Amino acid sequence: MIKCSKALGEIIERKERYLTPSERETVNVSHGKLILLEEMEEQGRLIILPCKVGDTVYKVVQKSVDLTGYRMEWGQETVVEAVKFRIGMIDSVGETVFLTREEAETAMMKREKA
Repeated sequence: MIKCSKALGEIIERKERYLTPSERETVNVSHGKLILLEEMEEQGRLIILPCKVGDTVYKVVQKSVDLTGYRMEWGQETVVEAVKFRIGMIDSVGETVFLTREEAETAMMKREKA
């Protein structure tokens, strides 16, 4: 399997004669960034987030609710809450944290049926 940076390097070498000096510089910087990203991925230091930190995501949570209206009998209810994405949520994406309300509600209904 040819790595992306190697394949890009081969394309650049073949097409280099058609590029202006400023275009060559742009391509070389992009190629360098691609190599760096591949190295970080191989070392396990690259994380690709599903969204930006601070974006709204939807979390399935258990909430305590008053079952009687007189605060005498409490129970648990599963609900979907809109929250801001934090890096600490990365391992929960697809389990309790979802990018859309629809995905979260579908997961909540599957849990309730199980």
